[in-house]
Amino acid sequence: MYAIKVGSSYPGPVPPQDGLLFEIGPGGDMNLLVQYRRPSQGERDALGRGFQSYSLYNDPDSSVLCWVYRYPSPVSFMDAPFHAGLYQDDRILKMLESVANVLTVCVLDGELVQSIRLVGLHPKAIEAFFSRVRKQMEAPMTRAAYNAAIDRIYRRLSSKELYGRGMIFSHRETLQ
Repeated sequence: MYAIKVGSSYPGPVPPQDGLLFEIGPGGDMNLLVQYRRPSQGERDALGRGFQSYSLYNDPDSSVLCWVYRYPSPVSFMDAPFHAGLYQDDRILKMLESVANVLTVCVLDGELVQSIRLVGLHPKAIEAFFSRVRKQMEAPMTRAAYNAAIDRIYRRLSSKELYGRGMIFSHRETLQ
């Protein structure tokens, strides 16, 4: 078990550059790491308010999923690609056995935890995510293939376009 504390270093791998990392923790918990180095006051305020809605995009040309989060301006749309086949331990199985729909969102500035927020995701979002994760586990993917798939996705679509093509959810109801 690990502890996450505001004002301390994050106890796991941190994103090397600004952006998002959606990861499954050792206990099967879903975590979203938001890396924002030296944010402006406007960015700090937007990140502090949290994302307004989110989308789950399933790439039709690969088995890569992208969570896309819509934050208030000036942050806007940010995405986090994911493939369960990259995990070599039992954390994906632990996640699938859980009934939790909780996402822990940690805003980081470098290694330092700026804020922590627990967010309940829509049950239909979790159902769709778990269903696709099960399919990902049937077709493992190498890190090289994953990186190539992400490169292809990013050459075609912006974060905003990924958001619009995915299943969109707000904190209260499904939007699309």
